[in-house]
Amino acid sequence: MKDKYKKRKGLSYLKGFFSEKLLKQKSDEHFKNLLKERWSHVQGKRVLDAGCGYCEFFNLKPDAVDLYGVDVKKIKHPKIKFGDLNKKVPYSDNYFDTVVCFHVLEHLKEPEIAILEFLRVLKNGGRVVLTVPNYSFKKFFEDYTHVRPYPKIALHNILVANGFKEIEIVQGHHSSQIISALFLFFPSLRWKIEKILGKFFPYEITAIARCYK
Repeated sequence: MKDKYKKRKGLSYLKGFFSEKLLKQKSDEHFKNLLKERWSHVQGKRVLDAGCGYCEFFNLKPDAVDLYGVDVKKIKHPKIKFGDLNKKVPYSDNYFDTVVCFHVLEHLKEPEIAILEFLRVLKNGGRVVLTVPNYSFKKFFEDYTHVRPYPKIALHNILVANGFKEIEIVQGHHSSQIISALFLFFPSLRWKIEKILGKFFPYEITAIARCYK
């Protein structure tokens, strides 16, 4: 029986018109722009990707950066440890210059534990970079693993409440299958348009903050 709720994601709805190899190539080119922007928020040499998943952030890593990861998935990588962010980050105090956490906070049942753990493992003056999906997108509530949405004020307040300072909220790009299709062969132009539209209706929101001890 056909699943009426199954939906195609990203550029997969164009499979009938273009080869999967080409679609993957264009999707990867677009994703590189997103990775470059995320890397632009990083400071220092020692960085933790909290909830690193399948290590996408390890792509485009600058040679000078020493990047580590933690995730609930058991990933075979010398610099990735197994750990549940609802409980503890398995690294020492004052160890990292930056902690990044992309599209993970909304999945956590105990988000304040994670925020306090980020504070603990960061050096004095260190930076945390948190990115969450915009709950205004219908797709947010279609993901049953999302525990709670984070409007800008909530993202700001959870950082303030747990000791972070100098908080900046940055709106990300706009996500649209129509734009993806129209600018399939122009990933750089697609990214510029998505960034402009993101000022009005972003797909994701990023909070950047510092810790002082």
